[in-house]
Amino acid sequence: MVKYLFVVAFFFVFLIKPKAQIDTSFWFVAPDISATLGQSPIELHIQTYSQAATVHVVQPANPTTGVNLNLNIAANSLNVSNLTPSLTAVETGTANTIGVKGIYISSNANISVYYTIGSGASKEMISLKGQRAKGTDFYTPFPTSILTDNTLADGGVGFDVVATNTGVTTVLITPRAACVGRAKNVTFAVSLTQGQTFSMRDNNAVNPSELAGSIVSSDQPIAVTISGPIRTAATLCTNYYADQITTSDNIGKQHVIVK
Repeated sequence: MVKYLFVVAFFFVFLIKPKAQIDTSFWFVAPDISATLGQSPIELHIQTYSQAATVHVVQPANPTTGVNLNLNIAANSLNVSNLTPSLTAVETGTANTIGVKGIYISSNANISVYYTIGSGASKEMISLKGQRAKGTDFYTPFPTSILTDNTLADGGVGFDVVATNTGVTTVLITPRAACVGRAKNVTFAVSLTQGQTFSMRDNNAVNPSELAGSIVSSDQPIAVTISGPIRTAATLCTNYYADQITTSDNIGKQHVIVK
C-alpha cells in the first residue's frame, strides 16, 4: 500500500506539470501585508526548466525607484531574489488610491515564478499564473466562514488590481462589502495605465468579510491579487493569506494546494 501511494505521488508531482504556472510573461501586484504582524522578508523565486533563461523584472510605472533586475539563470535551476530592500516600492499602499506597484516579469524561456512572504506570522507563497492571471473578468474569492482579524490598524481583507496593457485601461469594480472610500454593491470605474495599480480594502463593518464575489472587469487585460488576515477565534494568533487569482473563464472545480 505504501509503495502504491509513493508511485501515485511520484506520478502526480513529477509527470503532471502545473501548466498554469509555466510561462514566459507574468504580471503581478504584491499585497500590502500588516507591518504589525510582519511583512518581510519578501522574495521572488524563479524556476527554470530544460532551457537557460534571461529574465527581466521591472516596474513599468515606476522606472526611477522601482525594481529593475536582469537575471541569467541556468537550466533546471532556482534563482531567489531578495526584494526586501524594495519593499516600499513593491507592496501596495493606501486603499482606494492609484499606485505604481505593478511588477512585470519577462523571460526568453519557460519559467515558473513565486512571490514569498517570510515573516513568522505572515508566511505565504503566491504562485504567479502567467497568461491565466490576465483577463477582463474576475470574481474575488474570500473566506466566508473564518473570522477576519479586524483589530489591525495597518491591515485588512482586500484585493489589488494591476493594468497590463499600454494605453488607458478602464476597470469596473463592484465590491460586495463596504470598503474604504467605497459603498457596498455600488459599481465604480477607475482608469489605469500600464503598471499602475488600485487597492481595495474592506472597512471591517462585517466579520467575516463580505468581499467574496466582488466583480472586477475591464476593457483591457488586468491581473488581481487577493489578501487578508484571518483567525479562527478571538484568542488565536492571526495569519495572512494571499494569492493571485485567475479569470472567471479559468475557474475550475479541481485545485492543488501549494504548501
